[in-house]
Amino acid sequence: ELESFFLVWDPDQGWLDARGRGQWPGGAVSWPMGDRIQHARLPPLEGNLSLDGQSLVLAIRDQEERRIGVEGRLTPDGFGELALRKHWIDLLGLDFGAGAEPDEVLFSVRQRVIP
Repeated sequence: ELESFFLVWDPDQGWLDARGRGQWPGGAVSWPMGDRIQHARLPPLEGNLSLDGQSLVLAIRDQEERRIGVEGRLTPDGFGELALRKHWIDLLGLDFGAGAEPDEVLFSVRQRVIP
C-alpha cells in the first residue's frame, strides 16, 4: 500500500525533494536459489523514500524491530545500487553470515540503470 509519494525534479538542479512511504502487511514470499525455490514468511514491512544528496534512497524495514533490511539507491550518475543487510537474511530465515551484525551489509550490487 503506497501511502504517499512526492518527487520534485528540476532539469538544471536535479532532485530537489523526494519523500514517500508505503507498507506491506507481511506474508509468504518465495525466490529461486540454485535449483530450488526457497520460501519464508516475512513480518509487516514499510518502505521510506528519501533524498540523500542527489541520490534517491528507498529503505525497507520491518515494522517490529524497525531495522533496515534492504536499501535501494538511484545515484545521480545513473547507477542503481541494492544492499541487503544481515537483518534481511535473518528475516528470510537463511543461515548465512554467521557472526555478522544485523546492520552489516552482506550483499550489494551496483548496475547502471540510466544511460
